[in-house]
Amino acid sequence: MSTFNCEASVSDMLKTLRRSSLELGTSIAAFASTYFLLFSKLVNLIFLSTKCITS
Repeated sequence: MSTFNCEASVSDMLKTLRRSSLELGTSIAAFASTYFLLFSKLVNLIFLSTKCITS
């Protein structure tokens, strides 16, 4: 009985760990995509401003 309980708690812990790591992965992906979007906008802005200066 105690071994079954132990296995159940270990599997629960693994499930929780997997869920939290998935959530962390998705949040990192969202964070990275947001930063990439901001970075591309910034690069576009710099490119446009240099084009305006040179012309």
